[in-house]
Amino acid sequence: PLRHTAIAFDASTGTIAIAYGRFNTRSTPGSDLIYSTHLAISTDGGKSFTNELVSERMNAASGAEEAYLPALRLHQGKTHLAYFQRWQRCSSGSGSECHAAWYVTRTGNSGTFTRTLAPLTAGTAGNRTLPLSLALDSAGKPALAYLVGEATGNNTSLLYWRPETAAAVKVFDSANTQNDAPSVALAFDGTRPRLVAKLFDTAA
Repeated sequence: PLRHTAIAFDASTGTIAIAYGRFNTRSTPGSDLIYSTHLAISTDGGKSFTNELVSERMNAASGAEEAYLPALRLHQGKTHLAYFQRWQRCSSGSGSECHAAWYVTRTGNSGTFTRTLAPLTAGTAGNRTLPLSLALDSAGKPALAYLVGEATGNNTSLLYWRPETAAAVKVFDSANTQNDAPSVALAFDGTRPRLVAKLFDTAA
């Protein structure tokens, strides 16, 4: 399913965090619902939780900028959260693949998040509507793996990005073969990334 949840535990602080999607009422121009990403935090072993809306919209009146597919990690009092959000990169020539992945982080259990759009590589237009993979290395530093499309054609590319750097790295692509349900997972061996993806590069 696309609209899933994520849970993480910080052994250094005892904090439990759950990232999840829920429908919020959009006040203008109508009262319809929009799917958004939230974060619930417990510091008492799960007996009680605070809750906050994390995802934001570029256009507060938009009913299209839904945010879901969260990935979550906690480490040494710091929150690392990534999620997919629709229609964040749309411009002339971007085509239908103009969605994005956001990486947000902060230290502590409250306060403002630092927000960064996961970068694209040359020739790509936006994120596919697919789950992301977020992992921390042995030093507690984050990395993201995600799948992106192009403005035209059927090519899907696997990108790897360290938020401490500006640029993402293209790992491989589907050689312009259509992929309806690809997936990706990221893990670390110390500080060395290990990636696996389901991605066809020849027609079935």
